[in-house]
Amino acid sequence: MRIGYVAGNLGQVGEGFKKTGEDIFEEVGRNTGNLAFWYASQLLFDHEVSLVGWYTKPEDLKDKVDLLFFPAANWLNERSDLQCLADLLKNFDLPCVIVGLGAQSESENVFPKLKEGTVAFLKEVSARTPHLFLRGKFSEKVCHHYGVKNTKVAGCPSILINNNRQLGKVIEDRFINAPKRIVVHTSVYKPALQAVERALIKYVMLHQGVYNIQDPLSAIKLVIGEELNSAESVYIERYRDYAAPDMSLNDFMRFLANHGSVYIDINSWIHSMRSFSHSLGLRIHGTILSLLSGTPAICLSHDTRTRELSETLFVPTITAQEFLNYDSIADTFASIEFNGKAFEDNRTQLAGMYRYLFKELEIQPSQHLAKY
Repeated sequence: MRIGYVAGNLGQVGEGFKKTGEDIFEEVGRNTGNLAFWYASQLLFDHEVSLVGWYTKPEDLKDKVDLLFFPAANWLNERSDLQCLADLLKNFDLPCVIVGLGAQSESENVFPKLKEGTVAFLKEVSARTPHLFLRGKFSEKVCHHYGVKNTKVAGCPSILINNNRQLGKVIEDRFINAPKRIVVHTSVYKPALQAVERALIKYVMLHQGVYNIQDPLSAIKLVIGEELNSAESVYIERYRDYAAPDMSLNDFMRFLANHGSVYIDINSWIHSMRSFSHSLGLRIHGTILSLLSGTPAICLSHDTRTRELSETLFVPTITAQEFLNYDSIADTFASIEFNGKAFEDNRTQLAGMYRYLFKELEIQPSQHLAKY
């Protein structure tokens, strides 16, 4: 089985030390969180992989690929037009696997109005796979709304990166520890989250913390020491007004330079999370990668994608607005009852779903997956 892997890379920006911030930003798909499921999915099977771009032509991989594998994200949103991927499937006309596919909306009561190309992609996938593996129940309802019914709720494969079966116990044992050094995964520019962003920055400064940035490019460039162009400088000033109005612009830029981090390799990202006592924030994959290191973490959910993934993966979560009701990091984590056994039992169930899908498609499960 030769697998065409539709991703930017396998979870690492090669020789990132040579690349500009803009090069890195494009290679991670404009959000470093994409590295998580790009890395995770290829851990689950034992087959030769060829990276396939969204605009790859069939003749470029003629007789080299037997199946297309899509490690997906929140592609079912109103801005995306996936016609290029629909065309890719038509042109290759091969069986496919899609995992981690999600729908994005502010409310479970409002289905996104998908573009015709995105609906076409859904139907092309549906015709070529036994089941579409979706992030959660809301995403499944959206697919059904658009006529695609062969779906399964399986979360995101990133939760399976660390196959230590004691991971749930490790997290549970550490959950009530006193906060020392924290990491936040945030930088989300949305008016309703302004007070949350301001609180998170204050907690970073209080707890000698790290402010991990998955996007935007301007903040990434500041962290890695690159000069900003005029448009990027304007954005940073606007973001300062939004997230830290009590700081001067120079102080805010120093905050990002001194406390900011950018991870371009999944192994290094997870390893780094081990050095923190607690993790929280508005980014679901930042939260997941913290948990995979054994560090207690909470996702501050604020839309359908963060809510449904937290629910499906048993990721500790409170709403972003609930977070504002707590007076400290300790109080925030004390509000959660984390059950390590339930967390592990859920990972076992999810891994079993991948094995079942792979059996249907004659894909060889990996030894990594076999440990679940």
